[in-house]
Amino acid sequence: MVVKLKSKLGFNGLRRFSKMFVLPVLVALFMGVSMASAATPTTVGQGANLDSTQPSIKVAVVAYMPTVAYGGLVLYGYTVTNTGTVPLSNVTLADDKCQPVTRVTGDTNLDGILNDSSESWIYSCSTSLTTDTTNTATATGTYNGITATATSTAHVTVGLPTATTPVTPLVTPPRALPSKVVQLPVRLKIPKLKINAAVQYVGLTSGGAMDVPKGASFRADVAWYKLGARPGETGTAVISGHSGRIPGPATIFNNLQKLQKGDLLYVQDSKGKSIAFVVQQSRIYSPNADAPEVFSSTSGTHLNLITCIWNKSAKAFTTRIVVFADIKQ
Repeated sequence: MVVKLKSKLGFNGLRRFSKMFVLPVLVALFMGVSMASAATPTTVGQGANLDSTQPSIKVAVVAYMPTVAYGGLVLYGYTVTNTGTVPLSNVTLADDKCQPVTRVTGDTNLDGILNDSSESWIYSCSTSLTTDTTNTATATGTYNGITATATSTAHVTVGLPTATTPVTPLVTPPRALPSKVVQLPVRLKIPKLKINAAVQYVGLTSGGAMDVPKGASFRADVAWYKLGARPGETGTAVISGHSGRIPGPATIFNNLQKLQKGDLLYVQDSKGKSIAFVVQQSRIYSPNADAPEVFSSTSGTHLNLITCIWNKSAKAFTTRIVVFADIKQ
């Protein structure tokens, strides 16, 4: 769930999507989600009156941000379980509104078999939405030539665009040629937080907000805003990372708020050179705050790190944290 800081460029805080969620709690939450299923002569759905040799499967999908701003990022979590008494192979999970769906945990013995209800496979998927959306997740699994199928749905309500919410990607002015050649960033290292993360390159979402890390490694990677300055160039380079309430392993910026003035950050470029930055300050922003200083500056060489902050009481990402750093002289 990403809510934007309203800046000239806009950016999504990261859903997030929070360092480590306790799997048993997630499973308990997922079990409360309503599900539907279908059956055909060769397809067996959950809840059917089956004999002990018939396969059965169950899927539950949750939208962690049931209400988002226009163009906001939504994270879906899925739990797939075997509700029958026979093992399931060739297990698949698809979502008609979000791709790719990635498995984040489960199949601990790596045999490709979904066993009894004591084993749950957890998946996730993220996407940006610009309209109210009901998605359908479909899980399948096979035993002895018979395929079990189950479905589950989730609904997300999307806010209307406003005058301060760009509805199309903004055109970024051409970057001034740097006085020296700066290579592309490949890793971000923060010794204090024991971070050594690969860098993805992102632009704007269809809603005009800074995009976020994607793919199977979205928890562990960070994302550099490729339409802005490169780390080490004159100007402001911006790097985002996920934090907060996400199922599965920890997310990269869960402890970003622990950085203090004087802490060191390092960006390694494609030639192996490390560029050091010194933290100057951190600021907390509300989702609707104007924040042009996050993406631009009139002088100097800067690196800003962005993530969101999960509010347990509100059960939402209600604020954003930005760490401002300058190149080490």
